[in-house]
Amino acid sequence: MENLPHLILPTKTIVTLVFYLFLIVYATFTVVFYYHWQNYSMNKGATTATHIAYFGITIPLLALMGLSLLAL
Repeated sequence: MENLPHLILPTKTIVTLVFYLFLIVYATFTVVFYYHWQNYSMNKGATTATHIAYFGITIPLLALMGLSLLAL
């Protein structure tokens, strides 16, 4: 174990990778949300609940993406 090389990445690279990870999660979540919304929204109550859930998850994701950009 002592002979294994240490992987040292600069902080900027790590923050950039975290930003891209958040971006991938956001894009995937949006695509899944759109698919379910188009196929399963039958009534106004379900659509309202879906919008609340979407914005409840999207706003923190966007905030984390913005904070990771500030760290750059």
